[in-house]
Amino acid sequence: MNQRKTCRIDEDGRLGGVGIHDGMLEEFEFSNGRRSLRMTIRKVSGGSTVVQLSGVTHLTVAGFWGAAILSDIHVWNIASVSDARREIPDGVWNLLFANHWATTHEDARRLSRMLVGKYPDALAVLAECTYGGPMAAICRHLDIDGRRIDVSRAG
Repeated sequence: MNQRKTCRIDEDGRLGGVGIHDGMLEEFEFSNGRRSLRMTIRKVSGGSTVVQLSGVTHLTVAGFWGAAILSDIHVWNIASVSDARREIPDGVWNLLFANHWATTHEDARRLSRMLVGKYPDALAVLAECTYGGPMAAICRHLDIDGRRIDVSRAG
């Protein structure tokens, strides 16, 4: 079983204390069969960090660049992602539903409520990039360097 790691999660869901800001995406591996996403990020300070999402039910990667520069990762308990966040153009819900499920804000509201009802214990994850495309996902767990992130206070 993975050891739990408590990181700083601010009021906007921004994950801190893992040293990934401005890191370069070295590896990006998605497995639909395992329902997992693994990203290896080369840190500015040296070394690398592995970010693993497991139990992925939904994923959107927009404008992907192979050597993307990661800005921030945001994580929320799915039920705590407020209606106000649905109005943010590059927010987790709008990115998740862009160009394939939702054509209007009302579609996004309806679909996000459906996901909250279907996966009430899931996490909503948004990876923002300075260069390269952002990524949004709904998943069961988030691990950093093999340690489970405690998001019980996120959102």
